[in-house]
Amino acid sequence: MTNIDVKDITEYQVAIDTIRKDYPNCWFRGLTDKKYFLEPSIYRKPFKPELEATFLGQFKSQAPPFLKNLPTNDWEWLFLMQHYGVPTRLMDWTAHPLVALTFALKGISKKDDDVKDLVVYCLNPEKLNERITAINHDKNNPIPFIGKDQEHIFGVRQNKTNNLPIAIIGPLNNDRVIVQKGTFTLFPFKLDKNIEDYEHADEFLKSITLKTGNLFEMKESLENLGFTYDSLFPGLDSIANSIVKPYKK
Repeated sequence: MTNIDVKDITEYQVAIDTIRKDYPNCWFRGLTDKKYFLEPSIYRKPFKPELEATFLGQFKSQAPPFLKNLPTNDWEWLFLMQHYGVPTRLMDWTAHPLVALTFALKGISKKDDDVKDLVVYCLNPEKLNERITAINHDKNNPIPFIGKDQEHIFGVRQNKTNNLPIAIIGPLNNDRVIVQKGTFTLFPFKLDKNIEDYEHADEFLKSITLKTGNLFEMKESLENLGFTYDSLFPGLDSIANSIVKPYKK
């Protein structure tokens, strides 16, 4: 897999421009440690993919009093609970490279600057679906919208035919998805191997390593452009944090 090392936001932009020559419609995912795998949260202990149906049932039972509009099917519920932190087989990406960078740098402070390298992954979603998944691949619709009609293929409650990840489009059913320009990969209940370990991964996946030493400065530059972690989560909590943050500095 091709990797580009960067040490400031200018080099990051150059790296993005370079990658977009190969991946014009690139998606991005920022991780707070380069050692982390590209996997959805429900794959990580103490969770497991089979718990998704349990979480879904509990969320559908308890969330309605807090929602203006109720989802109409299980997929809409799944996307909604994913964005509120419930582990699912969905993994978030973004169409905006600075949003991904914001997520990668979210925990960095001056004292953490030399601790570890961070990473932003860059995905060619159309090539992933064509090269790896290839389930009912349609050149005119290379990134499918996942809804009720796809239940027999991907299954919210059980998965009978698919054991590969797929790049998908979901419903824009909450403010966070819209602000974060959210996109997704959907994972099966059992994955043969990590996305980054596929033999042809370089055809659809590249990485940008954010090198230690200037991470806090990079984060400040990003905030000066209006990209803060709080700004990606619309709501009163984010407003409150943005008001007091300058004084904490």
